[in-house]
Amino acid sequence: MGDVLGNQKLAWCYMKGVGVERDPVKAVKYYMRAADMGDSISMSTLGYCYATGVGVRKDQVRSFEYFEKAADLGNPTDINNLGLCYKRGTG
Repeated sequence: MGDVLGNQKLAWCYMKGVGVERDPVKAVKYYMRAADMGDSISMSTLGYCYATGVGVRKDQVRSFEYFEKAADLGNPTDINNLGLCYKRGTG
């Protein structure tokens, strides 16, 4: 699938179990596709996934990297998340 929004929404469906069986690992796969196409919301979600270990192995460095990418695109949630990473010394 080459559509950013399609990948993002399909990822959300897998993450929440809407219309499909809940599968966080598949969700991460589709969020990564959307993030690779420049979607800051998917980058933000991947940052959360890596911070908490949802669908992936917990990794504070990768979490920080995704928050930073989304913040660089102007995502206000991730500007805040990035600040929290600096405050806590994570990433």
